[in-house]
Amino acid sequence: MTSYRLYQIDAFTRERFTGNPAGVVPDATGLSDAQMQAIAREMNVSETAFIFPARADGSDMTVRFFTPTTEVPICGHATVSAHWVRAHEGATDGTYMQNTGAGILPVEIERVGDATRIWMTQKPATFGVPFGETVKGDIREAWVSPISRPSDRSRSFRPAIARSWSH
Repeated sequence: MTSYRLYQIDAFTRERFTGNPAGVVPDATGLSDAQMQAIAREMNVSETAFIFPARADGSDMTVRFFTPTTEVPICGHATVSAHWVRAHEGATDGTYMQNTGAGILPVEIERVGDATRIWMTQKPATFGVPFGETVKGDIREAWVSPISRPSDRSRSFRPAIARSWSH
């Protein structure tokens, strides 16, 4: 049976049990999508990063990100955590190109004194076609209805989960 190293890293802090936690598997070679999803679910942090050897031209590695319920194209704090682990497992200072679901993006490892800094760059934001008037009306109704019409609280109001990322 193959064994894998698994870390829980607190990004954006120097103090344990603070910051933004992420799981990191520094060598995920051989893990299936189902296994990565199960590991992320077990970690139960917002995202877990899985690092693979390069799979695309121009990249040094591929990093995949899973929440406890689904794969997402990219995650900032999990990127920082993944490259912090790489630095502490021997990666030298410099710029690395990571292939993600959001494309190939640069990440820099920099050691300054006893600190390890990870710098990441994201693609510029892009904006799609705005919602049509029907959808805008539905959104407006969902937000306004429970607040402005207290007598109408018997209506079912179910919030939805929204996500944002670039492809």
